[in-house]
Amino acid sequence: MKNYKELFEKQKKKVIDALSKEKKKFKDLLDKQKARKIFKSLIQNHIKKGYLRDISLKDDIINVPLYNLIHDEEDFHTFFVEDKPILCYYKNDEDLRTVSAPHMISIFLSMLELSHSDDVLILGAKGGFISAILSNIANNIYILEQHPEVIKVTEENLDQLGIKNVKVLNKNPLLGLPDLGPFNKILVTGAIKEIPDKIFDQLAIYGILVAPVITSNDKQQVIQFIKQHHDIQEINFGDVIFQELYYSEIEFTPSKRIEISVRNESFTDIYAKLPQIEILDLGLTPDFRPDFNNKKRKLNFGDPSYRIYCKIKNYDKNPIPIQIKLEMPSVDKENISPKIILNPNETKSDSIIIANPQRQGTHDFNVIICNEDNFRLAQAESCVEIKKTAKKKILEATLMIIKISSILI
Repeated sequence: MKNYKELFEKQKKKVIDALSKEKKKFKDLLDKQKARKIFKSLIQNHIKKGYLRDISLKDDIINVPLYNLIHDEEDFHTFFVEDKPILCYYKNDEDLRTVSAPHMISIFLSMLELSHSDDVLILGAKGGFISAILSNIANNIYILEQHPEVIKVTEENLDQLGIKNVKVLNKNPLLGLPDLGPFNKILVTGAIKEIPDKIFDQLAIYGILVAPVITSNDKQQVIQFIKQHHDIQEINFGDVIFQELYYSEIEFTPSKRIEISVRNESFTDIYAKLPQIEILDLGLTPDFRPDFNNKKRKLNFGDPSYRIYCKIKNYDKNPIPIQIKLEMPSVDKENISPKIILNPNETKSDSIIIANPQRQGTHDFNVIICNEDNFRLAQAESCVEIKKTAKKKILEATLMIIKISSILI
């Protein structure tokens, strides 16, 4: 009888333990569903406020369970509800590192104008939060971090999320990775006084570098740098406060290709108030140019250049002067259309000539919509295939739209 009673008690305990485990699993599941719902609401709020302009990234961001990396309830509330930065490492008040606030992450991701084919270099790990999201968007991501404890935390976070296309390297961020460049995008996650010339050397033509830069009066300005064929364009988004980038002091040559101006306006205010422009569609048509150089002065139509037609809509309440820019790495020339005015809620088509590369193959290019302050309001990533037809023996082009990144209401 005693044996039966003991057996019964053992079986009862097993059932109770199993039920407890199931209840815990169910609670964990509910907690994760609740966390995902809060995260989704946060990102939707970023779209509403104008922080996440490239809304094609919305699902890529939400599908990375960053909430699994935060185990403290107060930190969770600070990060996902209050939209504020949290610590990813703390030893003392002199030795700590932070994770940027979610709205800053959304803004930086939009400013980088990301593509699934991009190779991205990140200077400063930030606990792996930004790179975890990038792993769902870009091709390969490389992080340069010199703080050993932050490297450990970052690798643990990336392992926990099962991320394989992010490499964390213990190296001075100011040195970059010249052997693996050029990179399509470079993100500097901490404030820096000067950007070494060798970092810009590792940026691809029409690649984008985003950094909080410390100016001569000790103000921090968020700058979007676009590397062109012969120079570097700087777009200043105004004041910000970031923790300084962690690195060992080394001698380096600051880039003489950039000259930072000071803009006394809040970064988030400037960014959130950018006009809401959408590229609806692109088209391509031949644009024949007559040759007047022949002796008989007859019109001779040879290989055409091509004209890109761009359909654009203004969702803003105000008229907006805009220009269309064409960035084509294989052609040493940037095409810019004349200025046009888009009235409120107006849809308008305009065109720009695409310089013919005069060689067969596939040529990547970006169509950029800019306002008069050079802020990039919308972007379409495309490519054109140039081939010579057998019958006509002239170059013909075919357009393929890869991705349109612009604000949608």
